[in-house]
Amino acid sequence: MIQEKQSMDYNGNFYQSLGSGISVFSLIIITNLLARRDTYLLRSSNKRLASAKRSEDGSVVRKNINNVPHRQLPDRHLSPRFTRPIGIRYADKRFDSRKEFNLLWLRLRRFRQSVVENSWLFLLNGRSLGSSLLISLILFPCLQAIAADSKPNVVLILSDDMGYSDLPKFGESEIPTPNIDRLANEGTLFTEAYVTAPVCVVSRMGLLSGQYQQRFGMYDNIYGEEKVRLFLDQTLLPSVFQKAGYRTALVGKWHLNGNKRKQYTRGSPLQRGFDEYISFLGGDSPFWKGTPVNRGDDPYPAPEYLTDLWGSEACAFIDRNQANPFFLYLAFNAVHSPMHALDADQDQFSNIEDENRRIYDGMLLSMDRSIGRVLQRLDTHGIADNTIVVFLNDNGGGESTERYAPHSRNFANNQPLQGHKFDVFEGGVRVPMMIRWPGQVPADSVYGKMVSSMDLLPTLVEAAGLPMPSDQPTDGVDLLPFIKGENTSTPHEWLSWQNRSWLPRKEGGFVVPTPNIHNSAIRKGNWKLVRLNENLDSGVRPPAWQLYNLETDIGERNDLADKHTDIVKELSSQFDSWRSSMHPTIE
Repeated sequence: MIQEKQSMDYNGNFYQSLGSGISVFSLIIITNLLARRDTYLLRSSNKRLASAKRSEDGSVVRKNINNVPHRQLPDRHLSPRFTRPIGIRYADKRFDSRKEFNLLWLRLRRFRQSVVENSWLFLLNGRSLGSSLLISLILFPCLQAIAADSKPNVVLILSDDMGYSDLPKFGESEIPTPNIDRLANEGTLFTEAYVTAPVCVVSRMGLLSGQYQQRFGMYDNIYGEEKVRLFLDQTLLPSVFQKAGYRTALVGKWHLNGNKRKQYTRGSPLQRGFDEYISFLGGDSPFWKGTPVNRGDDPYPAPEYLTDLWGSEACAFIDRNQANPFFLYLAFNAVHSPMHALDADQDQFSNIEDENRRIYDGMLLSMDRSIGRVLQRLDTHGIADNTIVVFLNDNGGGESTERYAPHSRNFANNQPLQGHKFDVFEGGVRVPMMIRWPGQVPADSVYGKMVSSMDLLPTLVEAAGLPMPSDQPTDGVDLLPFIKGENTSTPHEWLSWQNRSWLPRKEGGFVVPTPNIHNSAIRKGNWKLVRLNENLDSGVRPPAWQLYNLETDIGERNDLADKHTDIVKELSSQFDSWRSSMHPTIE
């Protein structure tokens, strides 16, 4: 039986390879035929040129009968991959990588759709009809056979401690962010996206595991290999892609194997699914040139401002892997403190009186610039259409008062939300998020239902056609059917939060994590229930719940608990059920 199965597998692989080879050969023949056709059409068009105009450098800019330079001819005049200046033989173009096939495949799908939607037009033009039939009936199956196993690249971008209203798409911000705005314009923007925790480490645990980190007993930034043992046993998002043959990289902040004082090797990025990484120890770092960073296990001084370095490293990774599937986790430590910005970036905000805010603005401007470089690099290599780009923030922005220690104070703008980093109010857990995947995710679209950072693991894994981790639960859902309109229900009926409280140790001091004192919240529909400073060890009755209607009170200012006791009872029961299914807190 084993020999028979091996023989069958061999024959299957042989015929599959033979079919792919025939497809490639057919594609090359058809490519040359179409190229010759395009050459003929262009030469015919040249004979009908209405004018020729010399540019400033003395070169001739040829125009067609519509007075449009040939470089600007609409795609319908030329075959998708062969738009070239006159004088270059189109048939000399060769397809030498899967990337070329993928790009042609994506354009062809759009072209075929336009043929279906406008078929009556093609019936009026025999030449167009013949070309359409040729492409639809012959070229499309060939490309389908080649591109069937192609996988999209993934670029997951995470900002750090950014204020909810510091992006023009989400609030009244003085900071221009054209590149982040571009992601929203070319993709889907989420207005009610949440992270699983209002603080760094546990938020990243939820993001990369696709689960509530409370399943591992994590309710705050906790360090120590034994304490985070359950989390270390989880399969993370990069591991799923690495096992599928993707090249994986972390560029930027990690903060999942200890802080600056306590590191544990088992949680190293190289052991959590990354083939390579460049990062720093702990949760924050100076930004200046010369700052110590680690490329793998090798430390070296940063050769440039840190946010610029992350952009440079991300672009270099894309350059090295643009012909193969890759997963890039680009985790900026901007705009986390310390407050370090380049003078040139600060100078863009000379009208801002508060120096701290000017520095913050400059830091965010630098991050947007680096994101723009990454997007441009995808365009340069022609792989933007086959790359999923996600942007979100890790938790709410830090306050600007002395209530926050210097390492968490960054002068972010969370208005109109109440609360900041460390809080389970909206200002601590609601974040900007957007997804771009041309042709697959609706462009210039806004999705207004509740989603979570936990959803990104199943969304990206399903989009790539990869198997989900089978040995662990998943609390997130695949968002693509929802944002495409294929599923009109709500991704989550409710979401819950529980996190250790950050309180001052002395009057007038800054806040610190307080053992076994927790804040909790649950949102269902437009109702949100919040409970502050519950002492888990005291045995006394916990503080009363507060109830807010987010539809009319996004700032959570008007407590309606006394007026809607039935809703308080329903949501508190739901929260208690959720909490009983989680692991007890590890302090």
